[in-house]
Amino acid sequence: MEVVLLEDVKALGKKGQIVKVNDGYARNFILPKKLGVEATPKNLNDLKLQKANAAKVAAEQLAAAKELAEKLADLSVTVSIKPARADVPSAPSPARRSPRRPRSS
Repeated sequence: MEVVLLEDVKALGKKGQIVKVNDGYARNFILPKKLGVEATPKNLNDLKLQKANAAKVAAEQLAAAKELAEKLADLSVTVSIKPARADVPSAPSPARRSPRRPRSS
């Protein structure tokens, strides 16, 4: 039996793939757990439409991301901070380790 996977199934395939499985495996595991549907012409057409819609959405998101990247490419950010004390330059302090305590037996 051919099945269209609705979710990723370990050791079988990824979402959207059409896989051939034993009838019992499909009837007893994949179909009851809603991991896939039988590969009928209607379900295959639905899968094709879903893939086309996903590709269209991905293309729109890519175009929006490129447009945002162009806007951000021309911008610059300057961050200024005041030191805690004016007479001491701000520099990272060395990491301090707490002293070890001896183990009690």
